[in-house]
Amino acid sequence: MAKRKCVLFVHGIGPQDPGYSDKLWSQLWDGNPPADVHKYEVLYYDTFAAMNRKVEIEENAKKLGLRALVDGVFNNSDLAGKVEDKAVDLLRDTVSHVLYYTLHGEAKRDILNKFKKQTAVLVREGRAAGDPEDLRIVVLSHSLGTVVSYEALHELADDPDLGRPAGIKIDSLYSLATPLAAVAKVAGLVKKKIAHVTDEISKPARYNDARERTELYVDRWYSYREARDPVASTLALEGAFLDNDPGVEPYCFSDTHGFSVHAFGGYIAQAKAQITGQLQEV
Repeated sequence: MAKRKCVLFVHGIGPQDPGYSDKLWSQLWDGNPPADVHKYEVLYYDTFAAMNRKVEIEENAKKLGLRALVDGVFNNSDLAGKVEDKAVDLLRDTVSHVLYYTLHGEAKRDILNKFKKQTAVLVREGRAAGDPEDLRIVVLSHSLGTVVSYEALHELADDPDLGRPAGIKIDSLYSLATPLAAVAKVAGLVKKKIAHVTDEISKPARYNDARERTELYVDRWYSYREARDPVASTLALEGAFLDNDPGVEPYCFSDTHGFSVHAFGGYIAQAKAQITGQLQEV
């Protein structure tokens, strides 16, 4: 039986409506997506909208001292001077949203649960079509969505229904325009513990006690960054956990493909040959 191929889109900061990934999906396949590859999307902007209604953000920012934290981040020598002045406002806004995500436990848990629920749908439909071990899953994550995906996949690795114990794993994880390295740095600066982030960044995996070995939940991990993207270029994600040539910076490019430097679509255009090539593998 042929493997069931699935792609899970995980967006970054900003309002996204159901079906937002349809345009990206069409772009990925030049308007002619194959019938044997199935698309899913994680939506979580409503979580931030609900938090905005629940608390007055400006007042909450004052209470948590987020403005001071952001200023402290940009005064840090490892981050300062890495972007053009015109990009500072965008990057400050992004860092602020990342801080909300990392500091509001309730919001983070809701977002991670949304990822888990969509993964459950993907797996349920895959099981209905055949053996779960025949699933090929590719995660396309962008911006803050790369952090969401990283944390969610670490949690899911041990899940009895959706993780390695169930015979399920992720074929490829794409971190497009990821601030993950910067988030790890910020977390250290503000003394905020983030599971699997402030520790050494690694591929999501589980330890099999019975077999006394570590089993990867994510087989391949690729990171792309536009050289002028103020979110992705502040601190590059680098390490042996990435599946790129040793000693070569992970997929750094400088062609916007007609999009803004941070746009999901620009990154899809840059990575699509690799993504579609993997999905067309037998």
